[in-house]
Amino acid sequence: MNKLKQLETCGQSPWLDYLKRSLIEKGELRTMIERDGLKGVTSNPSIFEKAIGETDEYAEALKQFQAQADHKISAIYEHLAIADIRAATDVLSPVYEQTHGRDGHISLECSPYLANDTEATVSEAQRLWAAVDRPNLMVKVPATPAGIPAIRQLIGRGLNINITLLFAVSVYEQVVEAYLAGLEDLNRSGGDLSKIGSVASIFVSRIDVATDKRLDKLGDKKLADRLRGKAGIANSKIAYARYKALFSGPRWQPLAEAGAKTQRLLWASTSTKNPAYKDTMYVEALIGRDTVDTMPPATMDAFRDHGQVTPDAIEEDLESARAVLAELEEHGVSLKEVTDELVKDGVQQFADAFDKLFGTIAKRRRTLREGERASLDVAPGSREMKSAVDAEKEVWRKDGRIRRLWAGDPVARIRVKDVWHIGQEFFRWEIATAVAGSIIGIDPFNQPDVEASKDKTRALTDAYEKSHRLPEDAPVFRENGVALYADPRNAAELGRHNTLAGYLKSHFSRVHAGGKGGDYVALLAYIERNAAHSRAMTGMRARLRDKTRAATCLGFGPRFQHSTGQAYKGGPNSGVFLQVTCDDPADIAVPGHSYSFGVVKAAQASGDLAVLVERDRRALRVHLKHVDAGLEELSHAIDAALE
Repeated sequence: MNKLKQLETCGQSPWLDYLKRSLIEKGELRTMIERDGLKGVTSNPSIFEKAIGETDEYAEALKQFQAQADHKISAIYEHLAIADIRAATDVLSPVYEQTHGRDGHISLECSPYLANDTEATVSEAQRLWAAVDRPNLMVKVPATPAGIPAIRQLIGRGLNINITLLFAVSVYEQVVEAYLAGLEDLNRSGGDLSKIGSVASIFVSRIDVATDKRLDKLGDKKLADRLRGKAGIANSKIAYARYKALFSGPRWQPLAEAGAKTQRLLWASTSTKNPAYKDTMYVEALIGRDTVDTMPPATMDAFRDHGQVTPDAIEEDLESARAVLAELEEHGVSLKEVTDELVKDGVQQFADAFDKLFGTIAKRRRTLREGERASLDVAPGSREMKSAVDAEKEVWRKDGRIRRLWAGDPVARIRVKDVWHIGQEFFRWEIATAVAGSIIGIDPFNQPDVEASKDKTRALTDAYEKSHRLPEDAPVFRENGVALYADPRNAAELGRHNTLAGYLKSHFSRVHAGGKGGDYVALLAYIERNAAHSRAMTGMRARLRDKTRAATCLGFGPRFQHSTGQAYKGGPNSGVFLQVTCDDPADIAVPGHSYSFGVVKAAQASGDLAVLVERDRRALRVHLKHVDAGLEELSHAIDAALE
């Protein structure tokens, strides 16, 4: 029997660590599925760079795409890559169906430029998931400190995730924790756990490359020869033992009963880098049940030809594996230091691969623009590549933040040559503001609706001078130091509820996002604008954006009234507003008046809300008795409302 196909009888799934268009179009991928028992595919920037740079397979597709518009480099890459990923998922679809979603996946990498940004990684993964729109896609997320919390969020939102750049067993345990917590989150929200597929990719040969170098520096040839080439396999054996322990017991059992699948270990980097090692060494040593081995074509060919199949090889000599790592530590070769370094190097290598990929695409694009043949040998340090790639890298890093804001709305990018062009931008946007105001029915040269708010504030402070009190409304709901206020119309639209979360759920259900003229959500915070409050309010805004898919904004009052306040009150009735006020822990009297600055702020908030209500806006006010505790309570209520 085909040696690769024998892996299936051992409970292991062989995946291909390679992808190019001809592999799909010429039927080679389908042949490998039938001949070799291939169960999945992984891809990465280096793979795409070779496919795009070393062949002419993508020339016509790139030409047609560029004929539509002069696209930026990252857009060209995604257009080409996503087309291949979709085509591969379709070929792998029968495997996905036959294995009930256990196999039949293909992976697509998140931008490495976002590896240290949790929120940007979550946004990027969701964007790629939606763009490919196939149930057997896996999005690759690195096991960086920022990537691990992203894994929990993405699993909790129903995405298939391939965790990459995983080396240390201690980090693997954190990854499993994120996976289990994500499944629990998904289960609580009523999601289908049986649809989730995930693998944790332990890199093998890279560990040996790094430890072998350290062994050679010790100057003890006998020791180096005894331990060389053993750390990667030993580390993997220990990881597999932890896999079996972590996916058993009282925490895993209810998830399994709800349909969850274990997050399998995937052996990555299984080609030997040292020519002295047998070319099938890693594949042979890591055969184990419920595992995946992703191999490049040369390693797959070698194993098919002369590989040795030993069932459950991964479980052999576990104590010897522990002894190898202990001896390495004893002689000053710290696996923790090695793996920490490998994660950093891995992120950089993937970023370098993107750099080279973008340079290759830039060269291809220039060839199309100029109608001439151009060499595809792009020097990493060349001026042409550096200028194109640096610009694209920066866009990928701004993009990560912009994507978290735009919620599907169009975004214009304008690059300025130097600091002196900023004055030009002031002029551009003064004109743009005037034009936009005219289009949406706002007078760009006056702010009558802001003035209306000021008038109401002035009336309230004047009344306070006489009565020494502001009007007090009865809250529609009060809970744990948080009170909710609404005018009769808004209160009637919300209905009656037993919890703050219930009212907020009803309020935000009035958001109609998407398309031209879609709604937006605005948080109007009349609280101290400090770092802690900004973080708390920004977190709420981000979660509202992600759930409602509406544009969102956050402003601290009363300052926003002089800008966006005019649009809120005088623009289209497309805003859903949540005003946040609080009792001031400290207050200062206004000289020459009977009221304090706290009273002025309360009057400003009240006047602001009153004008919104007069304009038939969907608006509520939440009042916090103690601002820090109240913000935490409000945050929990918003999360519950959005489930």
